[in-house]
Amino acid sequence: MESGSREEDASKHEDPKAVKHEDPKAVRAFVRPHRYGHGWRSPERYGSILFSDSSGGNQEPILNPAIKRLLNAGSGPGSARRIARLVQERGLEELRFDIDPKVKPHVVGSILELETSFAPQSFDVIWSSHVLEHLYAHEIFPTLRQFHRVLKPDGFALIMSPDVTAVARFIVEQGIAAVAYHSPAGPIRPLDMLYGHSRAIEEGHVHMAHRTGFTAERLGNLLLTAGFPAVSVAMQNFEVTSSVNGTAVDLVTKNVRSLTLDAAALATKGITSVSVDGTAHAVGASPISVGPTTGKRPDLSGPLNQVFQRPFCFVWDDAGSIVYRDYVALLTSWWSTIGNGHACGLPLSKLTPALEAERNLVFVGVAAPAGLPISWTANEISVGQKKLGDSALAFVYPKGERLRAYLFATAGSELLLHRYVPFSSRAGMPDYLVFDAGGATVAGFFDAEWKLDAKYATGL
Repeated sequence: MESGSREEDASKHEDPKAVKHEDPKAVRAFVRPHRYGHGWRSPERYGSILFSDSSGGNQEPILNPAIKRLLNAGSGPGSARRIARLVQERGLEELRFDIDPKVKPHVVGSILELETSFAPQSFDVIWSSHVLEHLYAHEIFPTLRQFHRVLKPDGFALIMSPDVTAVARFIVEQGIAAVAYHSPAGPIRPLDMLYGHSRAIEEGHVHMAHRTGFTAERLGNLLLTAGFPAVSVAMQNFEVTSSVNGTAVDLVTKNVRSLTLDAAALATKGITSVSVDGTAHAVGASPISVGPTTGKRPDLSGPLNQVFQRPFCFVWDDAGSIVYRDYVALLTSWWSTIGNGHACGLPLSKLTPALEAERNLVFVGVAAPAGLPISWTANEISVGQKKLGDSALAFVYPKGERLRAYLFATAGSELLLHRYVPFSSRAGMPDYLVFDAGGATVAGFFDAEWKLDAKYATGL
């Protein structure tokens, strides 16, 4: 279906059952523009959704040196400030595109008609922050098709939009007139997030009005049907607000576990002290770390899908069932077809320290290492006090600066692993899953310190 079919009913491009989200702490899904998707965490404020897609496989696309040209779609007056450091460090050529000539973009035009401004496969990256909600509902699908059209085969898009679910929750908890956060344009309230910035619209900028809204499922499904085979969805329900008093900065956080402040950058602005949630920190030459430095963090957080977002390798037990070796052969060849071919598979006896340092490892059918929160033998899988036979297990856990995954089945149940589809764009997995012939029996997420907690699980 081509992007020009704008007259079609947008509702038929939306399948409410296509994307499922199970994580109680975050929302993630995977849906690609050409092959496989990558998660990327945003510093966005309250209740935003980030969709990133790539055909670059398990390489982190934003760090790929081949990426050179970025389209800032709906740029407004400035550059892509949320990824400005990456643009500068990687030497990306940023082309600003906006409908308003007053903001002086490189190219003036509407994202509804990208084909009139750009040839197919013109860009490595599309960055579009808080733009799509300004379109009508029926215009979203053809616009996403045009995004797909102007991306190179190994390109990806980063798209941000307000999450109406989070906004609705804020209204219930705080009220419709409460200030959600402060922006350079002034205080932002729920009405601004739902319908567009009131002051800007009052001043005549009618194109700033919002004409549709998104949940993670809705935009994810639209991207799927627009031809993006992998989408990563991340929602941040956290807030960081700041105020300056002379040479001191006061930070107040909500739902923030830890953060790091660039003290050197603060010092160049004349800041000598920072208070974070009432605790004072002196500004010196070294970064200021607040909160725990152990446990989950953006690049080592799970869920299980995250292990496949960096270069990975399957490792099977030489002495184990031949089913495991055949399963690895299937997954490796599958990735060579739908991914970028950077997967590998080898027996445990061939694993080297160099490979361990270079790749995320997916152990298939190996004996349970000591020190993991989940254990297994040939006869049973143990999760907390739960012991399960005739079952298969899939879970993720960190090792140093890398993630590892473990796929195992009790004796005689090895073929159950073929029910796990790790590269599916809709395989929204938790941190761990145990399943038998009847389906899932135990599933859940580790807590912030990578420990089992029944609050984040079902079946325990």
